[in-house]
Amino acid sequence: MQRSAGAAWPWPWSAGSVGRRFDELDYALPLRRAVLPEVELALHERGRGRRSFVLLHGLGSDLRVWSRNLEPLASRGRVVAVDLPGFGKSSKPDVDYALPWQARMVVALLDHCGIDRAVLCGHSMGGQLALQLALDHPERVEGLLLAAPAGLERFSDREARWIREHVDEGYTARAGAVTVTMRYLQTFHVMPRAAWPLLRDRLAILGGPDLPAYARTVCRAVAAMLAAPVIDRLGAIAMPTWISFGSHDALIPNRVLHGRDTAALGRRAVAAMPDAALALVADAGHMVQLERPEAWNLAALTWLARRFGR
Repeated sequence: MQRSAGAAWPWPWSAGSVGRRFDELDYALPLRRAVLPEVELALHERGRGRRSFVLLHGLGSDLRVWSRNLEPLASRGRVVAVDLPGFGKSSKPDVDYALPWQARMVVALLDHCGIDRAVLCGHSMGGQLALQLALDHPERVEGLLLAAPAGLERFSDREARWIREHVDEGYTARAGAVTVTMRYLQTFHVMPRAAWPLLRDRLAILGGPDLPAYARTVCRAVAAMLAAPVIDRLGAIAMPTWISFGSHDALIPNRVLHGRDTAALGRRAVAAMPDAALALVADAGHMVQLERPEAWNLAALTWLARRFGR
């Protein structure tokens, strides 16, 4: 089991009951809802300025994966962090969650917020979604700021079939507290205390009324990611792109299928893109921006200043 930073945490059986709805969870952030034609999205906004940053979280998570990056990014412009369709406090429609569909939902959010072009900040699945949106709707994307993006691996048909069979709806719906915790700890090199609210709330929804729809979303989103890899289309992404990985990322590349060389994967991706840079953050795992925010924020803001000015 991965180590955790700080003193012992309270666990859900001492901090609150399980079986809760997503809407009952306290994000400790002001939220509003964007009512779009096909979905309702929960979002947090802060900052102002001519540049807009739209923050897209990873698989199974919510907008709080950016909690330690919101203020630094808001110093450079308007920030919109969103719970993607099917996750967190956003609605969970019975759709296939194909990445082009998700990209259209983000475009609808941009329209709702009056944003013509944005710097898309994507983590993991959100990074792959940002790349997909940049390919499908390049006129809406000013730049890409990516943390441990998915979509940069090539899976054979046999490998993809194995993953789809493994991550079915039961993979999420049947997972108990110990399994959920073990999976969550794998996303960090050393889990910080700031990550506790996300694990606490993931455990709190166990047995709750929203769990089946959430499990359905996770299953379909995994299939959607496998169906739309961006690795062979990176050369068409012309806007400035910054890709970051933690030096101890245990999820990308898939260790069971493709080994452990995250840095090599990142270098290959950057080499395939016309205008891209790579940063490796020391002593960080998959949730690099949450685990090592000081290092990640400094590197991200330095790149933004160099590419876009202040």
